[in-house]
Amino acid sequence: MSRMFRSVWRQQSRSVLCPDTPRLDGHTILVTGGSDGIGLGTCRGLLQRGADVIIASRNADRGEAACARLGSEFDRQVDFLALDLSDLDRVAGFCEALPRHLGDRRLEGVICNAGVMPSVHRTSPQGHELAFSTNVLGHFLLLQRLLGRQLADNARVVIVTGDHSTPSFLSNHSWHPVPTLLASNCCRYDQQTAFNESTCLSGGLGQFEAKHLMTLALANAGRLGKYGA
Repeated sequence: MSRMFRSVWRQQSRSVLCPDTPRLDGHTILVTGGSDGIGLGTCRGLLQRGADVIIASRNADRGEAACARLGSEFDRQVDFLALDLSDLDRVAGFCEALPRHLGDRRLEGVICNAGVMPSVHRTSPQGHELAFSTNVLGHFLLLQRLLGRQLADNARVVIVTGDHSTPSFLSNHSWHPVPTLLASNCCRYDQQTAFNESTCLSGGLGQFEAKHLMTLALANAGRLGKYGA
């Protein structure tokens, strides 16, 4: 409890503020999960810099309410599109409908912010663990469908992740394990079906130091030789 209190005490004074430049006038940026929390704050920052913002989230009521609130605050139109990242069929349908909404515009930025961490094991319509389907597979399919189509050649893609256990004032990690899932043709698959600290801890990788994560990822992607190994 004390760790939770320390992590939020005077958080605003410790947070690094985003600068007012560069300007983003004329840039169209898609933000997943932009109806509240970090996503809503991100949309507000983008609008302050002149960007045209599209909020894509699962809850239509909250999404439309966020667009109305931001539109009133900045006296600009903020668009909402329904997107359920846990359902890959709906992600594909979203990508097919997006060109009609964009018209001649292309996306200069995509911020993959949406994410869930269910308290109980649940699966997506395609049978994947819900957090993995929403946080990873849904965003992967979204970006794959946008590449070479609605995504501009020089577009920026930002993927938001988080470490829920590290207080903001600590300069290093608080040593609580962070769930990690690694999948490739080179992996020996275990029987884990959930994506949380306890199940990942007992999975095939067990525990390992964070400094080894990039090496593991590159090796399983077949890119290790590129870095001189």
